[in-house]
Amino acid sequence: MDLIIAENAAFQRFGENIFQDTNFCIKKGKHIYVTGNNGAGKTSLLKGISKQYPLLSGNLKFPHFEQLKIKNPELSFSSYLCFVDFNLHHYLPNYLEKFYQQRYHSCELDVFPSVFDFLYNERNIFIEKPVENILLKQKIQTFLSLFNLESLKNESVIELSNGENKKLIIIKALLKDPEILILDNPYLGLDESGVMIMELIFKTLDSLGKTIILSNADNCYSPIFKTKWTIKKQKIAESTISKKSNFSKPDFLLESNHKKNENTETIFKIVNGNITYGDKIIFKNINWTIKTGEKWILKGKNGSGKSSLLGLIFADHPQAYKNEIYLFGKKRGTGESIWDIKAKIGYLSPELYLHFLKPYTCLEIVASGINEYKPIDRNYSEEEIEKTNKLLQFFNLEKKVNSSFLNISFGEQRLVLLLRAIIKQPKLLILDEPFQGIDEENQNLAMDLLNGYFQENKSSSMVLITHQNDFEWKIINREIELKNGNIQYIGEKK
Repeated sequence: MDLIIAENAAFQRFGENIFQDTNFCIKKGKHIYVTGNNGAGKTSLLKGISKQYPLLSGNLKFPHFEQLKIKNPELSFSSYLCFVDFNLHHYLPNYLEKFYQQRYHSCELDVFPSVFDFLYNERNIFIEKPVENILLKQKIQTFLSLFNLESLKNESVIELSNGENKKLIIIKALLKDPEILILDNPYLGLDESGVMIMELIFKTLDSLGKTIILSNADNCYSPIFKTKWTIKKQKIAESTISKKSNFSKPDFLLESNHKKNENTETIFKIVNGNITYGDKIIFKNINWTIKTGEKWILKGKNGSGKSSLLGLIFADHPQAYKNEIYLFGKKRGTGESIWDIKAKIGYLSPELYLHFLKPYTCLEIVASGINEYKPIDRNYSEEEIEKTNKLLQFFNLEKKVNSSFLNISFGEQRLVLLLRAIIKQPKLLILDEPFQGIDEENQNLAMDLLNGYFQENKSSSMVLITHQNDFEWKIINREIELKNGNIQYIGEKK
């Protein structure tokens, strides 16, 4: 049975004609895995297929949908084919305005719905009480159990971790019972158990006769996917999975910017630290010290408190003042400003792009990392521009210097934000899932850049969070794990 047929199709994105003369046929049960380098157009193709980008020429047909429409005139296309891009702010009013302060303030969490209410309210208008729907409640309960989120059903969505939010959004789509499910980077932010759950979901959907199309920059996908589309120059081609190649050291290495007398033995220290949201304990009585030159990996399942702990280090968590914390040799709250602290820290997280949902150029985004307290759209010095251009060239992004950050691919956005974190040559680099959405080639380049950076800046420290198991971080020399609100392991990496 033919579900989607493209005949010499072309789509339009931001006034640009893309994927011209595209032809394919997707049959029922034929799961498609879409891959390609960052900027190749994976997301654009998926948005074209799901009618989010207008069809410019040719034909895009949905024969099965038209047949079902005859039998059920009320069937909507958005229920038949669901596109999921995992941006929570698409579902929540005022999410962007409230995200940063609400994420840490338990007293104000009532502005966001609970996990159950988020799923139960089909219209995403949370000021109205939805009509009673017993069948929907039963479906929600089933999916919450399947995704291991049942214990969180009464929690505010803003309290969920990055991985938990992704599971939640997938459930939101599955509640529509779609015939076709299109997932843009579904594995991002999931820990090992989350990936296993995703595999189970894919197998379940396959057994139910659903058809799945997913994109991913990495070669990470379920065995049910037999067809692979590789996107190159806006063309679809079949290809085999290539092994990771070895890259030489980058031509451009950042020179050391640290003076010996500026180094402090202790970068971060927390004594008997506690974080609570109301009655919920995130962690309690933890002790951790990061010293100059140490490279830590912070482990823990989704929701274990890793992001909250990073918030204390980055000085933007409001409960920092309730804890005994030392940053760069000084006790927190003894006169230093937040900008004094952030001037010494480079930071990258999955949510960071929410800061930049305005038409800033890639150059402005990267260069803004040099002095975060200054406006992004300011006049940059020749030295700042030169340094920014060299970093962008390293990832072959020199043609995107003046492009809007909003118009480049997700993977390219991640590369730009990584460069923004490293450009100031920070004393502490915090990387939360740094390689999410980045293709294999750029992952290797990024690792070469980081290795080169730490070779030249040996006194710089790092804290890394990653659920990615197929990449070796040789620069890591310390480990810490958060489990059940406590530090379960801390010490040298074996």
